[in-house]
Amino acid sequence: MRNVSPGTWARLFLLIAALVNNTLAVFGICPVSPEGRAGEIITAALTVLVSLFAYWKNNSFSSAAVTADEFLKYLRESGEK
Repeated sequence: MRNVSPGTWARLFLLIAALVNNTLAVFGICPVSPEGRAGEIITAALTVLVSLFAYWKNNSFSSAAVTADEFLKYLRESGEK
C-alpha cells in the first residue's frame, strides 16, 4: 500500500465522499448540495461523474499491480508494444 499513487487515493476518497453524500441525500440529509430538486440532481450527477472517472482510471492498489504499471511505463518509454 506504500506505492499507491496519490491520484489513486484521491479518486478513492472522492468516490467514497460522493457515495456517502448520495446516501445521506436519500435519507433527506444533504450536507453538500442545496435542498430541493436541484440538490438531488447535483448529488446524482456528482456521484455518476466521480464513479465513472474512478472506474475509467487505473487504480492499482496491490504491489503486483503497481509493478505491472511500472513495467508498462517502461515498455511505452522504450518504444516497445
